[in-house]
Amino acid sequence: MGKLRWKALVGVALALVFLTAPLSALAAAKTVNILKVSADGARLRDAASGGEVLTTLPKGAKVFYLGRSGGMAYVCTERGVKGYVYAGYLEAYGAVRLANIYYVKSTSLAVYQSASASSKRLGSIPKNGYILLYKADGNWGYIKTLSGKAGYVLLSGLKKAA
Repeated sequence: MGKLRWKALVGVALALVFLTAPLSALAAAKTVNILKVSADGARLRDAASGGEVLTTLPKGAKVFYLGRSGGMAYVCTERGVKGYVYAGYLEAYGAVRLANIYYVKSTSLAVYQSASASSKRLGSIPKNGYILLYKADGNWGYIKTLSGKAGYVLLSGLKKAA
């Protein structure tokens, strides 16, 4: 009877592994990689081959990875500019859950030191700028930018990226 129980237990364990594997893959698919620019002045272009230069990216800038076309990576900057940059100028930095990525839907969004409009204003995020929302509490959210700046914003000025 002991061998039969052991075989049943192994069978159940294997079934759980096969059933949960697709769930882990689904969870992994809901993340976005963050890349760091490794060369100063990397050109962000509007097309993968020979496109117009939209802007240049400084060394150390972080971008969201959206895909690839040949040797070019399709990325999005924290200011919301999407384009192609040579993949050789990028290195892995980290990953974030897609559910935490938001963008500014208003003309700009003020960032405060604490969850109050009467607290010190630290700056603002431009329209279509992307942020990472770490905590929501009432009307306020604690955010970080890709460049590492942090603070509190009114959630009404944000829209979920996906």
